[in-house]
Amino acid sequence: MPAHMYTVMLELLKPVRLRTFSGEVARALFLNMLDSAESGLAEEAHGEDLSPYSVSPFLTRDGRILPYSIPAGLVKFRVSALSQKVADAMAKYLVENGTRRMEVRVYGVEAVLVGVRLNSFVAAQDSNTRFAVIFRTPTAFRTKLGIYIVFPSPFHLLKGLAKLFKKYEDPTLPYRSYLRWLQADGVVLETYDRLRVHRVPDSHGWWRGFTGRAVYQVPEQRHDPKMVKLTNLLLNYASFANVGKHRTAGYGFVCYRPLNELKRVAPYIGGRRRTVIPL
Repeated sequence: MPAHMYTVMLELLKPVRLRTFSGEVARALFLNMLDSAESGLAEEAHGEDLSPYSVSPFLTRDGRILPYSIPAGLVKFRVSALSQKVADAMAKYLVENGTRRMEVRVYGVEAVLVGVRLNSFVAAQDSNTRFAVIFRTPTAFRTKLGIYIVFPSPFHLLKGLAKLFKKYEDPTLPYRSYLRWLQADGVVLETYDRLRVHRVPDSHGWWRGFTGRAVYQVPEQRHDPKMVKLTNLLLNYASFANVGKHRTAGYGFVCYRPLNELKRVAPYIGGRRRTVIPL
């Protein structure tokens, strides 16, 4: 099914300084919505190996990340429902509650839910061979050996997205042949800038994740029209699904840009608002 993205608008009654990352608060709010719509679904969805949802951290109205400190007034976060069951539960929640203002309290955040906006994933048939991915929140990729890679590896980025897309969007995706193409340098890391490694606290102590901008390209010698279109499709999907470790708590929150576009984007954690200029 096409993934659905819900932009949840909240009005905070007072400013709050969080002890945990705001994406974890957004996840708790979302899971409360699921449980309200269907008892037990939140635990089921959260316990899956490839969870059928993702959230963003809290954002300002113009898209700046609010990692730990949230001001009073209007803020938002994004929720993506990747499975039909989660999308149906969100639809049920919205039908039952409408657009009326509702008070919410979780992790010390007191807010009023003022509205929800829906966008659906559209499978565009792009054929870009150079593209940038902006990793806006700490990201790390898990290997088969259980080791986490704190680097924008094209193979691990796209492998994870392919697994999610095959499970929730298209079971006919040629997963094994796509991995073979990636392993043969189908997509390579051309360059990166402002890469920064963060130490992120969690219940087990801490872990490391990177933010920054990476530029990837498909080498001319490895150009395969079918694989190129699939790569563009997966990178578009990343904006809905998030990538890597703890993607359900607002980590691995990314922005994809073909490099023939020149756009001003909201910064990642630790960065400044700037114009993305093709190299």
